[in-house]
Amino acid sequence: MTGAGAEARIGVTEPQGVIWQRQVGGEILLGMTARAEPLELALLVNSLSQVPDPIKRQADIRNLVRAVDAEVLDPATLAFSRGPDIYLIDRTFQGATRLDLAYTLAHELAHVAQFNELDPGYVDLVLDGAIDSLDANRASLLVADFADAAGWEEQAGGAWLNPSAAAGTTEYGATGPSEDMAEAVA
Repeated sequence: MTGAGAEARIGVTEPQGVIWQRQVGGEILLGMTARAEPLELALLVNSLSQVPDPIKRQADIRNLVRAVDAEVLDPATLAFSRGPDIYLIDRTFQGATRLDLAYTLAHELAHVAQFNELDPGYVDLVLDGAIDSLDANRASLLVADFADAAGWEEQAGGAWLNPSAAAGTTEYGATGPSEDMAEAVA
């Protein structure tokens, strides 16, 4: 299922509360902050230029969104994706270098690409109410291919195990195949 098909079937709404909009490095940036910050825009343009074009094409994001920090996020979260959109928060830019932000963007682009390859049967189960959430580890055909190739196995209770993951990825990547894949891309 392509990203546009998943968006339509699942109903991923456009970001709400947009105050401003800019074209940045070939992408649309929607702003929920009071104004666009020139230093952030320049850093974003330079960082996007460091992400290989094939990664950006595969992800085919709808929008980058400059949002404010949300209290419900894990304190380590620098950015997050929601369907076809990537949200950049205050912490995304705090002390970030061009390469730090490129790494974060590549990680989130991988998550958008995972969303773009949802298993239609899994989406049917979510829409029918048989499953109450979209878990990329189970829903994405792209993640399934990666999990098989990298040796991930789903355990009873929904946990994931890969005996070699701790040696081959970051601590965060060792939490499951979708994060391992995003870290590998980054």
